[in-house]
Amino acid sequence: MAGVRWAAADRCRTRSSIFSTAVKPGDTIFIGQYLFTGSETTSVWLEVAELKGEDVVCTIKNSATLAGSLFTLHISHIRIDLPTLTEADKNVISTWGVRNKIDFLSLSYTRHAEDVRQAREFLSKLGYLYQTQIFAKIENIEGLTHFDEILQEADGIILSRGNLGIHLPSEKDGKRAKLGDWVNSHLETEGATGSTGFEDEDANQRDGFSSFFREFELKENEF
Repeated sequence: MAGVRWAAADRCRTRSSIFSTAVKPGDTIFIGQYLFTGSETTSVWLEVAELKGEDVVCTIKNSATLAGSLFTLHISHIRIDLPTLTEADKNVISTWGVRNKIDFLSLSYTRHAEDVRQAREFLSKLGYLYQTQIFAKIENIEGLTHFDEILQEADGIILSRGNLGIHLPSEKDGKRAKLGDWVNSHLETEGATGSTGFEDEDANQRDGFSSFFREFELKENEF
């Protein structure tokens, strides 16, 4: 994998110039289509074997065919220091978003409450969009670790159970299923988007959900 060369049969290209500095041998990388289950033949699991400059040499762990126009890349338990809203995101929001007066923003890969605050500050400078709601999308361990603070800052929460399933270790499978059951039986999903969403309306639900996540025994100092 490389950050500057074109893709080929034995090479995948990434947009991030810091990708090779964020991983190390032994790390697990998942590449799949945007809408995936993790079991289809178009998703591939890789293990980092070695680093060669900007190239990340990986061992393929399963048989798969990468076919399609849009793929996502996930690295388990690794924090890549990139802004939650990229310059490309801001450009789309300030043009298309302003023109269409978007009602809410789904903030992908929200990691901290500060991510939400920065997005809200950006929206506040765009006229009508000062009232645009922000739904924080929790997609990795870091977001789960800081769930309480994100919940207090955001207008709503979206749980990406597909992406979370990649990041949670296999021994947590039971709690991962419990997570889905709990959300589906206790929280309203109307008006939200993504895998599972809810609006921050009920204090009892909010407190119960926060307590539930403590069962994962996530260590905040890991991030």
